[in-house]
Amino acid sequence: MNDNNIKVVNSKKRERMNDSMNLFNSIETYFNSLIYSNSIPGLIRNYLPGFKNLSEKFRKNNKWLFYNFLEIIKQRRKEIALMKDNEPINSSDLLDILLTINTPRDANGYGFGFDNEKSMTDHEILATILDIEIGGRDPTASTFCFTVYNICKNPGVLQRLREEIVEILGNDFLRPITFEDLNKFKYLEAIIKETQRIIPLNPLIPRQSLVKTTLNGHIIEKDTPIWLHQEKLHKDKISWYEPEKFIPDRFYHNNIEAINKEKNAFIPWCDGIIRNCPGKKMALVILKCLLILLFRKYNIELVDKISPAKVMYFSMNRSFDLKVNLKKIENFY
Repeated sequence: MNDNNIKVVNSKKRERMNDSMNLFNSIETYFNSLIYSNSIPGLIRNYLPGFKNLSEKFRKNNKWLFYNFLEIIKQRRKEIALMKDNEPINSSDLLDILLTINTPRDANGYGFGFDNEKSMTDHEILATILDIEIGGRDPTASTFCFTVYNICKNPGVLQRLREEIVEILGNDFLRPITFEDLNKFKYLEAIIKETQRIIPLNPLIPRQSLVKTTLNGHIIEKDTPIWLHQEKLHKDKISWYEPEKFIPDRFYHNNIEAINKEKNAFIPWCDGIIRNCPGKKMALVILKCLLILLFRKYNIELVDKISPAKVMYFSMNRSFDLKVNLKKIENFY
């Protein structure tokens, strides 16, 4: 390969990387636009100077995002249509899975045995991917950082996590982590839940009343927008013992507090009547894998062992400026 060919290849790689970054940045802007639309009344968003300009910026971004995502979906749909019948589909690729659901190429069998099931349209696939991407990327990164902070701040928690890692995976650092392994990490799951309770990503959750009701003496009309204060729920002294303390055992095994807590006192995934966070399962898998790999191989210490976790709020609570020292572990014991 000569120098000119190398330059062309590198140029294409940079172009693909830039396209990916533009797409990821656009998704984050889209997420912020959802919070913005739910938080600011339409009269202010659309007519007040400053807000009007921001609304226009969000509209342009969302139009660009939807167009480019749909082009990717349409292109892949065409490619699959041109494939030979015996040519395999990538069963680990989300887009391929969504494009082939309830089609003859469905890896789970055509229609899952139900005659009335239909395949997904391009717009349905777009909405599904955006739901999963929003729920499984930025929030997951912040939850990961908050969890690392809480583990490092509590040596007893760190010790028990290391013991669980050794118990399930042994001392072989090269042993792959299987999905079955992840289901066994009950204490790690309790750590993640307690982190979500202490530092909820969404302090305020938008809801709408389905019927006319009375709440603490206040009449709430049907279809009234309501904001739930998630952080207040998660630190309610009636529902939680010493709510300001980080105690993963609240959620470990059959802990009485976790079982008998007041209904809806813990809603990290914004639980609703019909659905909750669509990225929940993917986010938990990513969180568990990252935390296991990190604490399996490294000793981690906070650079600042005194200050509370640094939280920045814009559309959600986000971790920033988390500084740690890493040292590779030779042996656990």
